[in-house]
Amino acid sequence: SRHGWAGQIRCGETWVLDSPYNNALSHELMFMLFFAGAAERQAGRPVEIEAELYHANPIPSADTCALRIMTDTGVPVLVWFTHACEKMAGSEIEIRGEHGRIVWTRNGSRLEDVDGNVVETWPVADDQRRVVMDVMLAAMRGDDVFYPNPAIASLQTLTANAVHEAAPVATVPDEYVDRPEIDGDRKAWIRGIEKSIAQAFREEKLFHELGLPWAVPAGRFVIPADYAYFPQAARLKSEK
Repeated sequence: SRHGWAGQIRCGETWVLDSPYNNALSHELMFMLFFAGAAERQAGRPVEIEAELYHANPIPSADTCALRIMTDTGVPVLVWFTHACEKMAGSEIEIRGEHGRIVWTRNGSRLEDVDGNVVETWPVADDQRRVVMDVMLAAMRGDDVFYPNPAIASLQTLTANAVHEAAPVATVPDEYVDRPEIDGDRKAWIRGIEKSIAQAFREEKLFHELGLPWAVPAGRFVIPADYAYFPQAARLKSEK
């Protein structure tokens, strides 16, 4: 109820596609695409998406998702987000390689070898807003600094659009959802979703691949090179 567009797929004639991957956690999604880039100042462009979309809350759009995104660099990006959970957990990104992994969190990052030993750590800047502002001002002066320009940032929007091209939003059956009232506010969470996401994260699987009883097969969308706006599928249908 915080905004008229919260949890909506569209408001009137305007597409919204509000969701964890297109709102609260869109930054994390963009980070992953950026980390999949072929070079230091590039991001990976999604070319194909498998998507599972769900809602436990009474909203049209998704509050939970599992995504497998193939990028043009050949690096797969896997995503599990939910707002329909009993316990809040901080976001975490892992870059997995043959010699170890890098773990990113909002509290800092670390490099681990294949045995899980911490090789190096990177703290979070004390004043992140100041850092962002300094970079923006340096770019305005013409200094050689990196910032995510619209060409890079638009890949998150491209991904969110393609996710909804790939799959409809499925309702999690009531027998798998708890709906307690807490401080006068009705909550909704998918029973055991925290453990399910942790398992999916470890095994790099989508929810239906784990055999979860409420999960449905993923939808798939191959993104055309000339993909220009949402919804592509509706445009192609009307052109026929």
